[in-house]
Amino acid sequence: MNKLFSLQTIKACLLFTFLIFSISAMGQESKISFSVLMDEPSTHYFDVSMNIEGFSDDTLLLKMPVWTPGYYLILDHAKYVGSFTAQNSVGEPVSFHKTSKNKWKLITNGDSKISVTYKVFAYNQSVAEPFLDDGRAFIVPTGVFMNIEGYINHPANVSIKPYKEWNFVESGLDVIDKEANKYFASNFDVLYDSPILVGDLHVDELEFSGLEHTVAFEKPVRLDLEKYYQDLEKIVKYGSAVIGEIPYDHYTYLHLGRGGGGLEHLNSMAVYSNMSYDITQSDGYKNWLAFIAHEYFHLYNVKRIRPIELGPFDYDRENFTNMLWVAEGLTVYYEYIILNQAEILDQQEALDMYSKVIRNFENIPGRKFQTATESSFDTWSNFFNRSNHTQNTSLSYYDIGCTLGLLLDLAIRHESDNQKSLQDVMRKIYYEYHKELGRGYTEEEFRAI
Repeated sequence: MNKLFSLQTIKACLLFTFLIFSISAMGQESKISFSVLMDEPSTHYFDVSMNIEGFSDDTLLLKMPVWTPGYYLILDHAKYVGSFTAQNSVGEPVSFHKTSKNKWKLITNGDSKISVTYKVFAYNQSVAEPFLDDGRAFIVPTGVFMNIEGYINHPANVSIKPYKEWNFVESGLDVIDKEANKYFASNFDVLYDSPILVGDLHVDELEFSGLEHTVAFEKPVRLDLEKYYQDLEKIVKYGSAVIGEIPYDHYTYLHLGRGGGGLEHLNSMAVYSNMSYDITQSDGYKNWLAFIAHEYFHLYNVKRIRPIELGPFDYDRENFTNMLWVAEGLTVYYEYIILNQAEILDQQEALDMYSKVIRNFENIPGRKFQTATESSFDTWSNFFNRSNHTQNTSLSYYDIGCTLGLLLDLAIRHESDNQKSLQDVMRKIYYEYHKELGRGYTEEEFRAI
């Protein structure tokens, strides 16, 4: 563990040093840093400090995102912010006023050193919202860290000061100083995509495919860890084989207990282990592994193979796209392929999984009234805001997307005498649009490929 931490620390320090020199060379000696305290977890309040240095603007507009990427619902994180204050370099109050529900305008008069403090109430158990109680702290960055308008690409440092009875801080963020719980993000898109779990955790450092993988569990751990880690290694091996490369230096699995759901990130996932099924039993365990494979494959499909509307993100409003049936539905399709190739699901078990998805699609009345693209676009109003008529007028882009993925794969294989497959489509988009062009694909580009 110490060896891995030291290597990670060295890499992060070199990256940090390079960026500092780069910023200085451009004449932009500026710094944004955060500190998060949780001394009284039973109050459910995080105490956040934001230090801003080297900005000469007469005013600064601080913004709290209204949603969390991957979780398509307006959450209005700013409504949980309180006790907002600001001071200048000599400790005098800085005047401010809110300009909208999630924006605070600071009148800095060009002072180059501003300190902002605020509290965040965190008591919603969700993969998309911050949470704090006596058992754990789960920091969802979009609900804790403000950004400065116009400086979303600015680096940020984060210092976590855990409650005195907690022994671990884990995140996909690059480490500056592990013992001091100091981290670094090259920009706010990276920061907002890197949740942080703090608590009395069980943590293991593992090597899969020659790379560092950190696995953190909120106690108690309900799984046979030896078997789980063997299966996790297979998921990494066969999941990455779909595209042909692994796009991270280190990956972190954050396993939370109480709650439900999971959310993908650039080099981490946050998943709840308290599912509706028993993950200690054979069928429940395989369902759990499908869930893990799904979130893992998202590091390709949606994080890098992404609809062009999903990045760079607009954190102030909905980001509509017609292509969630690809981003989510094709990920469902591949989660079962990955588990079958890993010999976690046999052929019949995989076919049974697909049969269940197809039945879900065929048996919902809404399929007669909504298309895959409409379902994708309307997720902001339908998916998490279900009403009495939802099932009759809408469908799941997970189910129809998986079904379309199966049909597309079979069609491509048939037309090419099994020389090509949907995997070739995914690889072409990954290498051409993500790696070469540095952007997402349009709906027309996906159809053309």
